[in-house]
Amino acid sequence: MALRDKKNRDKLNTPGIFIMIKHLLSRTAQSLLVLFILSVVMFLIINLLPDEELERHIQKNPGISEVEIQKYREKHEIKYFDLMTRFIKGDFGSSRRYQVKVSELLPARIKTTLKLSVPVFLITLIIAIPLGIFSAVYQYSRFDYGINLLIFIGISLPTFWIGLMAIYFFSLKLQIFPASGIQSIGVSSLLDEAKHFVLPILVLSSHGIGSWARYMRGSLLEILRLDYIRTARAKGLSEDKVVFKHALKNALIPLLTLVALSMPFLVSGALVTEQVFGIPGMGQLLLMSIKENDKELALATFLFLSLLTLLFNFLADLLYGAVDPRIKNS
Repeated sequence: MALRDKKNRDKLNTPGIFIMIKHLLSRTAQSLLVLFILSVVMFLIINLLPDEELERHIQKNPGISEVEIQKYREKHEIKYFDLMTRFIKGDFGSSRRYQVKVSELLPARIKTTLKLSVPVFLITLIIAIPLGIFSAVYQYSRFDYGINLLIFIGISLPTFWIGLMAIYFFSLKLQIFPASGIQSIGVSSLLDEAKHFVLPILVLSSHGIGSWARYMRGSLLEILRLDYIRTARAKGLSEDKVVFKHALKNALIPLLTLVALSMPFLVSGALVTEQVFGIPGMGQLLLMSIKENDKELALATFLFLSLLTLLFNFLADLLYGAVDPRIKNS
């Protein structure tokens, strides 16, 4: 018992900076391990895919022998550790499909995706959180039922279907917005580019608002049922102070995970939506690189997006401590 008390005292006397450093090192090691496992799995999956480049080579040379096919495979074979060594040095190789260096291809794709995802992220955040809050505060009201109906519609309908319906009505029938691409041929203006992004932004926002508002509503309802909220009400505090000063701060903690893990979407893009609207972003790039068995491009893109996910997950842990001191001191 005395030994346990001594350990507890030693733990309490440990400077906070050392606890933080230990936590940072532990999380960094975990992230590197996860990244290594993901890279191995992705490398194995890509190597299992049929090599369309080899198939085209065989079609161009009908009389090619098995020995020549094997030599072709060995020439174009990429070994995992050689590839990772080059990646660490900053050499991401070249894309077989686009015939350019991967480091030159990614910035333009990231820029295009950011033009789509940043407005979606901001619109979703600005609309979803207030909807979730008021839906929880006015639980079982007509407002709550109406919001929940819209939320379930937004969550249930797949984005590709919403995208196709948006193209059908707003592009083909009403001819208000362009159906695909990011720019009209021969036109270079900010207004024209904005018009191309309106439909994909609306499609992605409709899905995100539904899921985030539902999450915010459930989190706040759970907090509002706790004892300390009942105590605050019993002391005569107004409902606005109870909700926005005491309950909301704790209700936002679970939402931070969802927001932080959604941040990589700002760069990764939406694979399905970019494909539906013909937007040359990161999502479409990843899909085409896997489809074409463009190994170096696929692995570089996948690892970049995985690294972002791990980074923002790590930042979420730091945000927990800023929002709730109990987590920081635990």
